[in-house]
Amino acid sequence: MNKRIKKLILLVFVAILLIVACVFVASLNKSEEDTPTVDETIIVATIDVDSVVSLEYTYGGTLLGFTCNGGQWSFDSDPEFPLTQNIITTMISDSSVVKATRMLHDAEDASVYGFDNPSLTVKFKTADAEFSFEIGDSNSYNGGYYLRYNGDIYVTDELLVSTFSKDLYDYLTSTDIPDLENIVSFTVDLNEITDSDSVEELSEAFAAIARGEVADYRSKESYGFDGTEHKVVVKYQTETNVTDTNGNAISNVTGEYSYNFAFSVIDGNYYVMLADDELIYKADGLSAFIITE
Repeated sequence: MNKRIKKLILLVFVAILLIVACVFVASLNKSEEDTPTVDETIIVATIDVDSVVSLEYTYGGTLLGFTCNGGQWSFDSDPEFPLTQNIITTMISDSSVVKATRMLHDAEDASVYGFDNPSLTVKFKTADAEFSFEIGDSNSYNGGYYLRYNGDIYVTDELLVSTFSKDLYDYLTSTDIPDLENIVSFTVDLNEITDSDSVEELSEAFAAIARGEVADYRSKESYGFDGTEHKVVVKYQTETNVTDTNGNAISNVTGEYSYNFAFSVIDGNYYVMLADDELIYKADGLSAFIITE
């Protein structure tokens, strides 16, 4: 009987210990669940936007470099390239603070993270410092990317990739075809067209011109812009308000204005150059402006 009692007491004691352990684990898990998750933010580098003098990056195997002189940015391989200034300045501003969510302290083999063939490299140069970033493989766990900077490897977001995944033509300064109303005449290759039916037809054709991708920004002659291109002048009327010295409108004045463009046809393809624009665009809808005698 004594042995049975001892065994019973031992079993009760073990059961009590198990219950206490279960309560403790449940309490610990509940505490962890109630604790909000806070993403860690690591400032990898901070770049002084106003002091950046050059930017160079390689994306998709293409190297693009830009240099700032006197506040104006230019494309290193062709300083005459019509570069949109605010695209460059916005890119630099957007990437001036490079952040990470985690640093990999035991990352010995960089090739595991894609740094033997980086998908993106970005280099900034300021008046007194240089910054070089490499993006390796994407991180399937959090949707970010592996980043290497000064030999250290981090997990970062998509900021650098989304900012620098541009090709050269993304920087072009382009011009839109205006939406003109009250067109009164067209002059095509020195032939002025004023009769209402023809003007209406050409007005519809003008509104339907579809400017496509940029074909080039140099070599105009090879696209037919060598003096033999077709030249079009669109005359239109616009009302403007006449005001007194106090800024009050006193009358409307109708003024006549003109818009110029030129186009060529090479091997059945149409190309257009717009007013105040040095770019050559592929285009559709220009066949109506081929005037036959």
